[in-house]
Amino acid sequence: MNEIRWKRPLVSIEHLYAGGVGYVTDYFDEEKFRYDIMDANDCGEPVCVVLYHDENGKRLLQSVEWVNDIDCPAISAREDPVPPVQDRNSTYEIYQIPATEDSADYLFRPYEQAKEQLSAKDYACVYAAPLEPGMTLDSIFDRHNRNDRPAAQTMRSLSVSDVVVVRGRQGAQAFYVDSIGFQEVPQLAKMLDWLKKKEAQKNQAIRNPSHRPEER
Repeated sequence: MNEIRWKRPLVSIEHLYAGGVGYVTDYFDEEKFRYDIMDANDCGEPVCVVLYHDENGKRLLQSVEWVNDIDCPAISAREDPVPPVQDRNSTYEIYQIPATEDSADYLFRPYEQAKEQLSAKDYACVYAAPLEPGMTLDSIFDRHNRNDRPAAQTMRSLSVSDVVVVRGRQGAQAFYVDSIGFQEVPQLAKMLDWLKKKEAQKNQAIRNPSHRPEER
């Protein structure tokens, strides 16, 4: 897995988890950004919009007046200088099947035994972090199997049946941890994001019963 370098974005959306930034989506196209932020507004997903400006303080995004009209407590905004290219790396998330009596039958099973049952709804996101320069899937596996691994108190070590989602400028890629190596599962990343959005819609409806997002 090659390191992903970024061009300078016009604007970014920081997706927030448990008080911190889970991952960042950079935008180089104004129309794509506008569509996604309005979609986030509809479902109540907690995000922070980062509007970048150049060395002279001019916003890189031309049409931003409509951003001020968004009325959703889950969306905040700030303005930052455009980030240097070398400071923009991709991020990764780790998904695990909760070890309960109702766990999926393929918990800790290799991909060949799991592929017919594999479902995004069986997983929960347990960790998210920036993908550091030079980091690979193998180094992620090593990092999360050390005695001093991150989040050791809240997640088990990275194991067979876990899923690593890497997010970069080209989108998201999901990798199933196999007995040996990793198996890419393209459709799983899309399903995990879809479920995340549905959960955000559900949480928004609980917080604001009068809010009724349109079905898509």
